[in-house]
Amino acid sequence: MSAVGRPNWIGRLALLGALLTLVLIANSIYDKHRRFSRDVQSYHQIELRDGRADVLYKLGYPPNVLGEIQDGEEGRWQQVFITDGSDPRNLMTEGTDINDYPEWAYPFGDLGARINIAFDGDEVSAVSCYSPPERGYSLDCGSLFGVSVGDTEDTLVGVLGPPDRSMLDGVAKRIRYDDIGVEFMLTRSRIYMISVLAEKGEPADQQRRFLMTISPF
Repeated sequence: MSAVGRPNWIGRLALLGALLTLVLIANSIYDKHRRFSRDVQSYHQIELRDGRADVLYKLGYPPNVLGEIQDGEEGRWQQVFITDGSDPRNLMTEGTDINDYPEWAYPFGDLGARINIAFDGDEVSAVSCYSPPERGYSLDCGSLFGVSVGDTEDTLVGVLGPPDRSMLDGVAKRIRYDDIGVEFMLTRSRIYMISVLAEKGEPADQQRRFLMTISPF
């Protein structure tokens, strides 16, 4: 090979290497965007806007249902009803069935974790996974946007960026990302509950949040 031709081949190889790098970067961004879009709309197999029949098919009959949120002297609360009749003190109201209640709960795992499905009429309006911090942080609650129960507040903000809202409530903190419709409950700077909500920002706001998650700055 002549001295004149060698630099030409080196340049072509460099260009090919640069193109391959761009393809790999594009594929990585596409994959991250696909997972980001999935997490905006679903959690634990349940899609936002799924119907009650879809939840029954995917998760089975709920062991517990919850009543309407009540305001009490010690804050807001919901009564938990046992659906199989095994606890006479917490039977569902006579004449009702599971479809008359605004929230279903599915306890699972060895550390007291549970999945809560909230409904607006017949449609899923929120999917949450709760892990009691006093029993340890259950790995049964799957990650969302790469963030898991037990992760620190610094980890959360490092992944998703600054939240839209952050509110203290006694020993807990509620961190909300309104643009993508997700909420995290923390105590002692660690996440113990993750929720995906149907109420979200505009698509452009969601895309800005995605760009924030992949930005190196």
